[in-house]
Amino acid sequence: MKIKDWFKAKDFEKGVELYKSTSKPKRSVLKQLEKGKSRASLSMLIRELRQAMKFDKPNLIYKPKPSTPKQEKTFTKPSQPIEVREESAKQYFKSVVYAELPQELKARYRLLKDFFYDMCDLKLELNDMPDKAVKQALIIQIEIDKMDQKKQLIWDEIDYWKATGKILKQETDIDLKSMDLQKIILKKTSLQSSVYHMNSRLKNWQTQLESSKDAEQKRNLESQIHRTTNKKHKNEMTIKKIEDFLE
Repeated sequence: MKIKDWFKAKDFEKGVELYKSTSKPKRSVLKQLEKGKSRASLSMLIRELRQAMKFDKPNLIYKPKPSTPKQEKTFTKPSQPIEVREESAKQYFKSVVYAELPQELKARYRLLKDFFYDMCDLKLELNDMPDKAVKQALIIQIEIDKMDQKKQLIWDEIDYWKATGKILKQETDIDLKSMDLQKIILKKTSLQSSVYHMNSRLKNWQTQLESSKDAEQKRNLESQIHRTTNKKHKNEMTIKKIEDFLE
């Protein structure tokens, strides 16, 4: 069987043997494939065999080994995508104790988990896509990037609360429907510039705060940092709202 013929039926066991017969099979890939068939391992096998078609000899074929009496073997249950996802979630959220969050952040935390699981599902879908589906893959990747940005905003809120005990503003009051397209684009550009300059100021104030020994100066710096961080976060939320509106 030639590699290109294998893609007609995609028999997992034959595919593994075919991959072993390629010029440079990867040990780490073989180790994963030998755990057994799963959605993730089949996706990996498809990807590796496609690569092999590009670099190996075109007449590379898989010759089945003569059948021999099979011995009873005990296999470890392969990791399924849902199991991998749950383990990833456990590691990703281990720094947060839900019961300790203030009420305002509990709703945001639940939204954060929704984004995480949606991104996992999209990444699995992306991994299973054929190489030719470039346009579809790009659409999925853009959606993943958007979710990642929204997810980061929520982490900023949680991290800020853990560090200061204060809650960042989570709402933006801009009315985009009453604005024309040019004004919206100018507003977004202005907000992005503002965020850039505020990041610079926050960095300088934080350096001053860490080196200051004057109690009153430290209080003033902390107040400045809190006000500016709040404003910066609100601007970032508004930028995301504009981007969603312009889609």
